[in-house]
Amino acid sequence: MPTLAEQLGAFIAETAFEALPSDVIEDTKLRVLDSVGVSLPASPLDYALVVLRVARAWGGPAESSVIGHGLRLPAPAACLVNGTLAHGLDFDDTYLPGLLHVSANTVPAALATAEALGSSGRQLVAALALGNEVSVRLGRAGREPGKPTSTYFEQGFHATSCCGAIAAAGIVARLHGLDAGQTMHALAIAASTASGLVEANRGGGWIKRAHTGWAAHSGTVAAQLAAAGFTGPATALEGKYGFLNAYTGGKFDPALAGDGVGSDWHSRELQFKPYPCNHLTQPAVDAVRLLREQDGVRPDDVERIEVGVSARALTTVGEPLESKLRPATPYAAAFSLPFVTAKAFLGGGGLGLYVEDFTEESIRDERVLALTAKVRPFEDPESSASFPDKLGGVVRVHTKDGRTLERRVPATRGSREFPLSRADVELKFRLNAEQVLPAAQAATAKSLLARLDTLDSIAPLMEVLRRS
Repeated sequence: MPTLAEQLGAFIAETAFEALPSDVIEDTKLRVLDSVGVSLPASPLDYALVVLRVARAWGGPAESSVIGHGLRLPAPAACLVNGTLAHGLDFDDTYLPGLLHVSANTVPAALATAEALGSSGRQLVAALALGNEVSVRLGRAGREPGKPTSTYFEQGFHATSCCGAIAAAGIVARLHGLDAGQTMHALAIAASTASGLVEANRGGGWIKRAHTGWAAHSGTVAAQLAAAGFTGPATALEGKYGFLNAYTGGKFDPALAGDGVGSDWHSRELQFKPYPCNHLTQPAVDAVRLLREQDGVRPDDVERIEVGVSARALTTVGEPLESKLRPATPYAAAFSLPFVTAKAFLGGGGLGLYVEDFTEESIRDERVLALTAKVRPFEDPESSASFPDKLGGVVRVHTKDGRTLERRVPATRGSREFPLSRADVELKFRLNAEQVLPAAQAATAKSLLARLDTLDSIAPLMEVLRRS
């Protein structure tokens, strides 16, 4: 019986483009559009420039473009930068059943390697579709029956980057044309280098943004090592001292990763994010939109606000309350349920909230802080019961004239229950891209991305994504 790494290695190496479901192909192309889009407004920010400066100092061949910048770096270095950009604003897609982001790891690895090797768009789309599926499968394996959380998180590991590094290795192996055995070695090598601590979500600093950059980087290096003949253990994933045992504390189900490979596509459950804030805050945004648009509630009406979310969400975005009421940085504000709720009531940009709603100015805005102070998060049992497969929540507003109004959402906007339309995703891309690129250049990028699987080379796409 093949090991999990052997099974996934064969899936990546041997699945033909023609075997991919048409909806998976189209969704994969849209994932690239979205990931590139959320990377562009992050490209000039302070943390991004630090990573770029370090990666640039390493030197090496100019083979892979840095998004939003007019230069190319070696593929692993470009992965580090572009992966950091893709997750920097917390605007990237999510696989909720596994509590992990996916495309911020996989798209940078795919783009950098495809550009370096001269791969076609069709080759890129196939590799990316397969890698995304591997990422979500590894994420969903970290579930303990009856427990509403990720066992990766319980062990202190960021499933996003830990699973993402292995997926990135598979993508790069596919683009290099490695066979099933070599691809297994790439996955096994990546499993030994996968990293990312959940403390980065709690203790501050910039490093969480770079988790995905490091995952794309280390996965790329793992595949390059495998291509050169380097090897890893076939039992790297489910072995006694393997990835799943080590990173979940032994609380995992390998069947959730391996069963139905090639026929069941769990990557269909990936969710686009409409708002640039932690996904666990977003049920509140959706409920507030209903209160504003259907019930006519205005900020000046509010006496106090109660926001109910799952217990797991509460510990991440609702506690400790003191720091959530006055977030110290824009990034901390994106992880603050009270702040996000207040901004949603005041009305934000984009699809409801946008990057300009999370700035140094906004976290010092007295009107925002006054409304934030009226918000009290609590655990909502109904939301806890459906978590993490569905991310629900409830917002209850007590008005100054004595009314109590409540709106509940069973799942977030962007989920399979309430999907973003293609027009929504394209609007999000345009708003993001035009933060950095001229409108005509952004439109050209969108056109190329829409027909990505027909491009003989992705070089024209990458050229237009480099800011001149």
